[in-house]
Amino acid sequence: MGSLAAWRKPANREPVRAVLDADGFSHTGPSGARPFVWGVASQARETAEAYYVYVPNGVSSLVYWLPKRAVPIDEHAAVRQQIQAFVGRYRVR
Repeated sequence: MGSLAAWRKPANREPVRAVLDADGFSHTGPSGARPFVWGVASQARETAEAYYVYVPNGVSSLVYWLPKRAVPIDEHAAVRQQIQAFVGRYRVR
């Protein structure tokens, strides 16, 4: 199972592409590519607007952000299940 999403941030910039699969999650955009394996994620949060996956980075965390507007509505449940399968702490707000 895997998911693919794309969006523009900020407007008029090249698209950002995100992939979630069994290996991990990654995004590619104007600042380059950034892959992560699921094992580095400490927690995840879901809001009405986005999915957030937190990756510890010393004293703080990197936040992997996936806006829901970039995910087809019929794939929201699959994205949620994908994240929940690999990240132990999952909260919905």
